[in-house]
Amino acid sequence: MSSIARKYRRFQSTRHQHGTATAVRATGASLANSAVYRWQVMRRTVLRPLLGDAHGVYAPADNDRYGARSFLPAPEPASAGVTPRSIAVVIPVYRGAEYTRACLESVLASPAPAIGEVVVVDDASPDPDITAYVDELADAGRVRLLRNSENLGFVGSVNRGMRAAGERDVVLLNSDAVVSGDWADRLAAHAARDRTIGTVTPFSNNATICSYPTLLGTHDPFEGETVADVDAAFAVANRGRACGIPTGVGFCMFIRRACLRAVGPFDEEAFEKGYGEENDFCLRATRRGWRHVLATDTFVWHHGEVSFGQEASDLQAVALTRLRRLHPRYLKTVARHVRDDPARPSRVAATAARFRRGGRPVVLMVMHALGTGTEAHLLHLCRHFAADARFLVLQATEAGSARLWCPDASEGLDVRWCVATDAHLLTEVVRSFGVTRVHIHHTLGLPFELRRLLESLAVPFDMTIHDFYSICPRIRLAIPHQSFCGGPDEERCSDCLTLSPRAEVARIDDWRRAHAWLLADAERVIAPSRDAAGHIAPFVEGPELIVAPHDTLDHETFPAPAPQPLLPGEPLRVALLGVLSEDKGASLVGEFLRSLGGSRGSLDMTLIGFVPDEAARLVRGASLRITGIYDPGDLTARLAAARPHVVWFPAQWPETYSYTLSEAMSAGLPVLAPDLGAFSERVENRPWSWLVPWNTSPAAFAAVFAALADQLRRGAWDGLDSLTTCRRPDAAARYPVDARPDFYDSDYLAPALEARRRQGGRP
Repeated sequence: MSSIARKYRRFQSTRHQHGTATAVRATGASLANSAVYRWQVMRRTVLRPLLGDAHGVYAPADNDRYGARSFLPAPEPASAGVTPRSIAVVIPVYRGAEYTRACLESVLASPAPAIGEVVVVDDASPDPDITAYVDELADAGRVRLLRNSENLGFVGSVNRGMRAAGERDVVLLNSDAVVSGDWADRLAAHAARDRTIGTVTPFSNNATICSYPTLLGTHDPFEGETVADVDAAFAVANRGRACGIPTGVGFCMFIRRACLRAVGPFDEEAFEKGYGEENDFCLRATRRGWRHVLATDTFVWHHGEVSFGQEASDLQAVALTRLRRLHPRYLKTVARHVRDDPARPSRVAATAARFRRGGRPVVLMVMHALGTGTEAHLLHLCRHFAADARFLVLQATEAGSARLWCPDASEGLDVRWCVATDAHLLTEVVRSFGVTRVHIHHTLGLPFELRRLLESLAVPFDMTIHDFYSICPRIRLAIPHQSFCGGPDEERCSDCLTLSPRAEVARIDDWRRAHAWLLADAERVIAPSRDAAGHIAPFVEGPELIVAPHDTLDHETFPAPAPQPLLPGEPLRVALLGVLSEDKGASLVGEFLRSLGGSRGSLDMTLIGFVPDEAARLVRGASLRITGIYDPGDLTARLAAARPHVVWFPAQWPETYSYTLSEAMSAGLPVLAPDLGAFSERVENRPWSWLVPWNTSPAAFAAVFAALADQLRRGAWDGLDSLTTCRRPDAAARYPVDARPDFYDSDYLAPALEARRRQGGRP
């Protein structure tokens, strides 16, 4: 039977038992859960063969698309033989005194022997501060000042300045740009290497197709870095590198004098006030055989739209209309360039140099492709310490490649790497970021040899225990299709590995031998609960074992529970949160609800979340309302709509923390949890919370909920263990480790900060 047929049959069955609304919600959740997987299959097996990579349906890994070495720092190029004093920098000025002063000061301070003169064209500026400032510079002989008796517009001023430059090459520079170092020499060097190059444009934060950190650019300054810092990183990372572009960008554009003579000046009639004039010039130059390049080793800051202010968007629209009329293929050419984005590797290399040379330590996080609470904690760490460190994430992907990305979205870093073709160079790329320390969160599905990568980086690493994958091929210390196994035991583990589904290995000692280095070579092993630390402690040899609950990161405090009274004749409203998979208790919930038979009216259960396809059979026939996948930001509203008397956690494995428990406690709701894993210690001193033995039978929960309902009706909580007699696992007791509530305050980042202090910024 096809998947669609199965879903339709399930929909009809659910509709018959529970109504159309419930059926729609349940089926929608199931479809949403499988949508990503089905898209992956479809794009690989159907769309890729039909449309190919050129249509962006199946983007190849970046190292296959561009070449792996293009992401690494460039070797020193051959000397380009730039002629001293061969460039005139032409700067039209009109408005924005503060930006104009910063621009001219940066140009006059730059040690660029290629600059012969700085030509300032005052386009009848209405700002007396600008007039006085440029007069002062001219009187001191620092600039050559041309003053228009009347306003000629931006293009007319540019043309006047270029004519005044005589036979020199020209760099057009907007008065709201800031340059650094020998920027002009680097631009001229690219032209010197190839006599067919007509224009050269640098990278900028605001320069359309020449923008950084992505093509969208940014208006936000780089925190803790000057323009000189950023430009120096580009110079180091991309020495001598350039790539072709369809047009230069006029905020800062080198023009070879021979190209200017051949093409003629900017078109003042069509583009009088500005915008589009440099594009028109470059397209006319292209028709005459001239090329245009992006100098990827140079960065110039550009504030943007200072002179035109609110007129800018109108001028841009008019300019685009004229460009399309004069050059009908212009937009298609630019679109093709944007799709191909040949400068992408140079952006990555420059970002790596910024990280490597910066003052903050760089921490590499390693994790699987599955997201879940592991990713939630990882991102929480990155946000919390963003001011003190930079973070990279290296993780597996569902496609089998590696993904290197930065959680700080403003960096625009996200690289996909096919390890099969360039495994050794992945290490080189990671090293180029100047990694100070590594924090391993999970190793499931990693397509690269992590141990070899760490040895190559030669930096210490930490290991956080999010589950028990390092000692248990089943990941969660749970027997397949059953529940908690009782904890690591060689004989029990060997028996478990013979069960279906097949585990990754047949012998438990082989597994633990292969993963032992994670718990032996780490500098610190971090567990989010005493129970998790207790299970892992027998296998930790050498590293410091630390218990640091996730909620101590921000010292999160939860409000006191505010239970809703259970009124006479009212059903007990029970909520489940998140993904109700088999290990999260799907079988227990399904069997319990089916065991109620005709007494379902005394209990109303809602799953705020979804049941994955593989667990759907476990809740079939159960009276369970399912809301479907939710955005974390919507949970408060979902809980308010459900108005639960209690949130039930039917987990069947010793969870190491449980973010859904945090969500319930943040909402001030009573909770019912098993005496297993982190639950017992996390609700240890919390009123209106109850624990039950983790192996309580489904049928026995009728009495559990009846006793719970009685306390809610009376408005009197009888204690944590008042529902049943608990028999808590003694993992934490056998290997006692004290929790460190101040670990993230004082210790977590300290070794990385000290290492960075010793290193200093690296070249």
